[in-house]
Amino acid sequence: MLLSVPLPPRQRQEVGKQAAATAAAVQRWDMALATCVGPSGEGDDADATCTHAAWEQLVDQVEIEMYYLLEHLRAMPSGSCHEALGAENDILRGFWHGAAPLDLAWLDEQQRPPSRFDLEATVDLVRHVPGRIRDAVTTVCAP
Repeated sequence: MLLSVPLPPRQRQEVGKQAAATAAAVQRWDMALATCVGPSGEGDDADATCTHAAWEQLVDQVEIEMYYLLEHLRAMPSGSCHEALGAENDILRGFWHGAAPLDLAWLDEQQRPPSRFDLEATVDLVRHVPGRIRDAVTTVCAP
């Protein structure tokens, strides 16, 4: 079993704050997509401005969280806290690597925009990450 070196309170607060911001970004994505497509699910296609704007907002927030979490991980000694947060950062990075080609599809007029199914499948990668980060910060990373 790995020993855990607790994160200082300020770092726990910063990591928790970014996790909350990402959770809020996922919720905004869900609400924006529902608004974009309407009750019938046919109100917007993937290349429409509404869906694209919601997607960019989510990708931006995941990138911000990934950056801040990586900064904390670099300064953190190995242990169970580092391992728990590192695993979540790997998932964020996986999302980002999956999101980049979808984002490029919008920019390339020769390609079809990504489908809502592809977007939602990619969002599902990070949907539960903020909760797991908050759990790790309050348990594994706490003194």
